[in-house]
Amino acid sequence: MALLALGVAGGCSEASDDDVRAFLFLIDAPTAEVVDTATGQELVVPLDKMVTWFTDRPFRESGHLSLQRFIDDWSAEGYADDAPEAAIEVVVSGEAETFIVELGIPAVVDGAVHMPVSVIAVPEGATAQHAGRSATSGLVTGPLENVFMFIESTRTCAACKVVAP
Repeated sequence: MALLALGVAGGCSEASDDDVRAFLFLIDAPTAEVVDTATGQELVVPLDKMVTWFTDRPFRESGHLSLQRFIDDWSAEGYADDAPEAAIEVVVSGEAETFIVELGIPAVVDGAVHMPVSVIAVPEGATAQHAGRSATSGLVTGPLENVFMFIESTRTCAACKVVAP
């Protein structure tokens, strides 16, 4: 199973001085867990995972950074002031489900990242769609398998370095 994010445009152009990179992030974890806390729910992901990043057109850059570095730079990248949204795809009872969430400020506890998550409510009568499926409205507490989390863009990424081939 894979989570693929695509943008569609009428054409591609060369980068200009007016273009600003938007960095997008993907965390892929074979296992994770959703736990209930006094303030809501947290997605718990092992700290040893890598984060894949890529930029939008026209830059088309990509790379990896450690989950630890991504968490360390959370505030510097503006996420503490403006909480990002994310699509979390998980396997529940053998079926892929997608949850659209707002992420809180993560913390590292006992070798795992604890990331507060608040499911974004879909307006009554509307159906949120992600990857061709209806997005589900509530995360179920417990262990998860095959977790993919796609985190919305930020305009900076100090740790994202392009390495020449």
